[in-house]
Amino acid sequence: MNTRKYKGKTLREWAREKNINPNTLRTRIITYGWSWERALSTPVQGPVHKGKTAAWWSKEKNIGLSTLGNRVYTKGWSWEKALNTPVIDYEAIQNMQNR
Repeated sequence: MNTRKYKGKTLREWAREKNINPNTLRTRIITYGWSWERALSTPVQGPVHKGKTAAWWSKEKNIGLSTLGNRVYTKGWSWEKALNTPVIDYEAIQNMQNR
C-alpha cells in the first residue's frame, strides 16, 4: 500500500481536506495498518467506548493511549479486554530480576 499518496493527494493534503491531524492520519495508516478509506472516514476523538474517548479511558485506566490503540486497532481486542488487561512493566520486571 502506498502510504505517501492516495488518489493523487498527499497525506498532508488529505489531512487538511478532512480536518485530521497529519500525525493521526499517519499513525492510522502506518502504525495501525488501516486502509486509506478507513483512516479518512473514521471520526477523530469521537466516543469509542461507553460514550468516552480513547484519551479519557487512557487516563482513567492509566494505560498509554498508543497501547490502547495498538490493542484495539492493531490486535483487534475488544474495548473491555484492552481496558482490563494489565500493562506489563518490563522495566520493573527487569529490576526485580537484577536484585
